[in-house]
Amino acid sequence: MRRLFLLFVLLATASVGFAQTNLVANPGFESWTDGKPDGWNYSSSLTPIRDTTIVKNGVNALRLEAPSTTNFSQNISITSGKVYELSFDYYVISGDGSDVRIWSGFRNSGTGSTMSAADMTTLGVFTNLRGPGGSSSTAYLPNGSTPAWQSYKTSFTAPNGYDQFTYQINLYATSKSVWDNFYFGEAASSGVSLAASSEPGFTVSGVSLLAKNIPDGTDVAVYNVVGAKVLSAKVSSGEVQLNSLQKGVYVVKSGTISQKIILQHR
Repeated sequence: MRRLFLLFVLLATASVGFAQTNLVANPGFESWTDGKPDGWNYSSSLTPIRDTTIVKNGVNALRLEAPSTTNFSQNISITSGKVYELSFDYYVISGDGSDVRIWSGFRNSGTGSTMSAADMTTLGVFTNLRGPGGSSSTAYLPNGSTPAWQSYKTSFTAPNGYDQFTYQINLYATSKSVWDNFYFGEAASSGVSLAASSEPGFTVSGVSLLAKNIPDGTDVAVYNVVGAKVLSAKVSSGEVQLNSLQKGVYVVKSGTISQKIILQHR
């Protein structure tokens, strides 16, 4: 009996250790103050409605009737290099098929700058964070043949140079929709940083490319987004200087390593 109890305690402890934390404030729209759900930002033309009839889970959901193109959002702190997952449930009451879409991205809270669509495309995250269809005509979240709850889920690796994720949904004129169960958190396999890993690789610090577990004298080549080589160098004192490069997205290649980086400072 004692062994069984000890096994139960160990399993319970392991479950707690691997639990994923939802970083979204008020993810199910259960908390409201002065007629608005706490923790969320809205366009001035949008009036949030507490829906207690069309609800996926809990007691409340968020109903929105868009008078024009508008949005609601929440900024969430992220750490570069970590893998994050997001998901939400939505219910389109009425519309024409071009009613709602995810319109999220990355933000630097210090400078206020946001990642461009071109850089998001280069990193391979534009399609899943700006619309599953990948183009302006197909990027809307599908309505379904009849109104019903639907789900959207995706994941990505947080890029260098940005410390916030803007979790945003765009709504378009005359659409009526209900939202519930927003989630954003680290993926279960995330959490091992480059600094703690024995795998070789690179990280950007200011205008320096820091080499992890890569010996001095190793050849390094840097390419721009169109594939042109813009820098050839060797690792020296554990790093490569990037001060000759403009801000932007690059690909670093060294031996079998091929890694995208974002240079924010000069």
